Amino acid sequence: MFNWIAEKIGIRIIYNAWREACAESRKARDKKKDVERILGSSEIRTDARDKEAKLVLPIAIMIFLISLVSLILNHENLVRTLIFSIPLSLSAYLIIFDLLARKLHTKSLFRSAEAYINRIKIVDFFNYRFSEEYRDKITLPRLYKDAGYNIIWLHNGFGAWSERVSDCLIKTHGAGIAYYCDASVFVPPAYVRNKIQPHIELNRTLSSKHFHDGDKVRFCTDLIIDKDGKLPPKVRLQKAQYLTNLATNDISFMQVIDARTRRIIYNGFDFFLKKLRGAKYELRPYPVSLCSNQIGVSVLAFTSDGYLTLVDQTAANIESAGLLAPSGSGSLDGADITSINEEQDFMELLFKGAKRELREELGIEGRGQDTIQSVDILPIGFASYLFRGGKPEFFFLASLGCTWQQLSEQHRHSDEEQELSQLFASDESYRIKGEKTASVHAALVRMMNDLKDKEGIRLSFQLEMLTEMVEYACTGHPDEIDRFFNRA
Repeated sequence: MFNWIAEKIGIRIIYNAWREACAESRKARDKKKDVERILGSSEIRTDARDKEAKLVLPIAIMIFLISLVSLILNHENLVRTLIFSIPLSLSAYLIIFDLLARKLHTKSLFRSAEAYINRIKIVDFFNYRFSEEYRDKITLPRLYKDAGYNIIWLHNGFGAWSERVSDCLIKTHGAGIAYYCDASVFVPPAYVRNKIQPHIELNRTLSSKHFHDGDKVRFCTDLIIDKDGKLPPKVRLQKAQYLTNLATNDISFMQVIDARTRRIIYNGFDFFLKKLRGAKYELRPYPVSLCSNQIGVSVLAFTSDGYLTLVDQTAANIESAGLLAPSGSGSLDGADITSINEEQDFMELLFKGAKRELREELGIEGRGQDTIQSVDILPIGFASYLFRGGKPEFFFLASLGCTWQQLSEQHRHSDEEQELSQLFASDESYRIKGEKTASVHAALVRMMNDLKDKEGIRLSFQLEMLTEMVEYACTGHPDEIDRFFNRA
């Protein structure tokens, strides 16, 4: 019995080791392909003989196998043995030579990638001393000020937020706003495509950071209040690639420098700020911004028994490593757009993206039970992330259809999501329904203050903004907040 168990365990260990080795080999192969693709689309070209070289190994293996079989079948005949041993030896040498050549080619390829990366330097010059210096130098355009926007400075960033826009979103639930997405795709300036994008993509690929250049949705309309106190009836959207966000919005306040000439390629401002007199800068409105401005969504969700759900971001996360994040946060995908050049409901689009991000980050995407999948959602605000080039973000409160225990038992992250985040362990201090329904808004205000006091600078900027917006919603619209949670 013991030998049988030991044998089974041994086989399982060998099988798991083989699977891990295959996975690592697949990652290395994919990494090499990515590097070849990036270098091939940039100024460095890979060797044209690579395509011919790919045929050498299978042909050599085929000759080796044919010669080996023939040698075995004719081993008694000396002449035939000599005849077949020659191609056998040559093909064996050819296989070894090809494998060595491939190894050298891979090393040469990665050296070329590192040389390409070293052509330019990206220097992050934003810090709190800098922010203090620029507090009076960065301003908003007149139409933003008229709509009630002000710049808010928090621990992990700063942005523009309008309480009047929040009022409209909470009162109307965002109803009455349509969107249309035209067939065009956002194209950044040429030097971004040819220099900055390949640099960023190669750097992330070689460092094995999680990166997927998918289709995203760009915001092209300013969310302002008209003279009747209403939000715009229609907004324009555009398709964009995720990589363009990394190469425009995410290099705000970073200088891009040519390593050879020391010439500044990008000064960290021009994509999203307009230079004014007296060393001042004004935010560019969305229609004329040179940034990708992909729409983000952040959700603060509560279980049906009133527990707050949050996410701890791991060190592998690109944007908020080591920070405490909202229940769900991310950006709209290009696949969320169902039709081109046709007007559709904008809030439905945002709800769709927000619910998807919420389910993915809480690990309940694809769970069978309807109670686990059920989500009610309420818009509470919009902000422009100035420290990220004016990136637009919509904020929501949500009520889940499951209890905290059901969520803890049912949540399952994908392998990639598990490396990026994990569920934050909640407790009774982060619960709103212990004191029953009449004063949900008061419990929320207390909870937001507790969260800021306990976690402090560990809050991501999205979560910091959510705490500010939730407090404002609870003090300015307490009845609406109570109705939302009581209904949910």
